[in-house]
Amino acid sequence: MRVTTLDREVEALRPAEEASTGRSVSLPEVEPWPRPVSGDELLNDLAAVIRRHVVVAAAAADVVAAWALHTWVFERFAHRPRLAVTSPLKRCGKSTLLELLRLLCRRPLKADSISASGVFRTVEALSPVTLLIDEADTFLKDNEELRGVLNSGFERSGEVIRVVEIRDEHRPVKFRTFAPVAIAAIKAIPGTIEDRSIPISMQLRGANEHVEKLRAPGARERLAELASKAARWAADRTAYLNEDPPVPDALGDREGDVSVCLLAIADDAGGAWPERVRGGLITLFGRRAAEDRGIDIGALLLADIKVIFAELSATRRPSSEIVDRLGKMEHRPGSEWNAGRPMSAPRLARALAPFGVRPGTIRTGAGANQRGHYREAFEEAWER
Repeated sequence: MRVTTLDREVEALRPAEEASTGRSVSLPEVEPWPRPVSGDELLNDLAAVIRRHVVVAAAAADVVAAWALHTWVFERFAHRPRLAVTSPLKRCGKSTLLELLRLLCRRPLKADSISASGVFRTVEALSPVTLLIDEADTFLKDNEELRGVLNSGFERSGEVIRVVEIRDEHRPVKFRTFAPVAIAAIKAIPGTIEDRSIPISMQLRGANEHVEKLRAPGARERLAELASKAARWAADRTAYLNEDPPVPDALGDREGDVSVCLLAIADDAGGAWPERVRGGLITLFGRRAAEDRGIDIGALLLADIKVIFAELSATRRPSSEIVDRLGKMEHRPGSEWNAGRPMSAPRLARALAPFGVRPGTIRTGAGANQRGHYREAFEEAWER
């Protein structure tokens, strides 16, 4: 059989392409800028162009600029910080920010919905790739498998195992998940993902705040130029980035892991950027902690009980007295624990159990026994 005949017969047996089968994915390749690029000037330009097109605080613009640059060098570092872009309402600029990142990041792929298998198969097939996930509030909250895959990609060792059929045999196959990811959602994203993310909070544009539309003449050309400069900067500087830069004491262990690559980029850029990125991260993480009572409410409760024991100079106190005093502390967890009402002794015991603090039997001055707490039971939890 002639080769041409074989090709014709094979083509005739193939199913005809239909629109419903979708389109193959191709990622943009950027030609590096022809001249060396200053990291200081590049970060300045990135932060400025972000604030030109969306309304964000200066701290957020600085951190997003460093995050966009990290997508060009992410393989050098052990952790991939997620970018969590949230807003209280629609039309706050989340999608515009993701579009900016699509034009600035390395090999970007934007999706308004994606499955767990879509994530790990895409990362395995197209790595390096930067995933930009929009409208996450519509599908991420109730998708436990997808959350697990996104969480696994935070670390360089991140991968999932699936059993696939290969030549009529079912075999376990590993898929890597290690990739930069930005997620946009209204109100909030799931806590486990948020814990691995840099929080960027968007707000509605004020009457006196103005932004330039991406459709404005020259806007996309400027962004393409910055992407080209980022590619050149990465080619020249990746090998020199410090994998263990100094982390501010104000950041916790997980926040430090999230921040390392951005701090390394800022230190390499020099100028004001080491201070700007550190200050920006402290501001963004501090704001999240202040807004998220759910995460820190147990720590606040421990702090209030420490105050109570110090005021009484006591080594043990009945649970009833502790909850009574907690209930009198205005605007604190103990006064609003139970749907706005003060907490009870059983609720106190349940709240303290995760910290290893449990009530015991104490003897009061009258010789009677009551359920209560010993100061020494709190010492380790207070220290931690």
